Amino acid sequence: MARQKRPPPKSTPKVKRSPRPPSATAAGRNAILMEDMFAQNRATIEAVQMFRERTQIEFKEISSRIEEQGKKFDSLIEFLHRMLKAQSEVQAQHSALLVQMNGKLDEHSGKLDEHTRKLDEHSARFDEHSARFDEQGAKLADHSARLERIEAKLDRKAEAADLAALAERVDRLEKVAAS
Repeated sequence: MARQKRPPPKSTPKVKRSPRPPSATAAGRNAILMEDMFAQNRATIEAVQMFRERTQIEFKEISSRIEEQGKKFDSLIEFLHRMLKAQSEVQAQHSALLVQMNGKLDEHSGKLDEHTRKLDEHSARFDEHSARFDEQGAKLADHSARLERIEAKLDRKAEAADLAALAERVDRLEKVAAS
């Protein structure tokens, strides 16, 4: 026969004990540590997720600003390229004009040399003609003086002839009056 357990005496009431704290046993302490670690992990994961979200928002803002600046930069580069091309065209036009002007300058320099040579020839001829003119003027002055002397002589001769004609008339009148 097997032994039967006896029920405890009913006369003694059982004293209820207060439950023991979970940290009283090694398993309880492990459980508390695990809960703390899980809470820290959750807090770390939440902080990382919030940081990640904030970083993504900031990255999107920075990316949009970079994209805007890139568009502005692209348009500026395009503008500068057009300006450089226009300036190159203007420079080519100016170079062509400069070549034309140099050609005309050479042409005019040749003409100027020719005109200077002709001016020198004309100056030499002018000097010759001036010398001749001075000679002719001197001769003319001599001739004018001679002519004045001749005129004076002629005037005197004319006066003498007039006087002779007058004297002859007077003689005739006297002869007529005497007759």
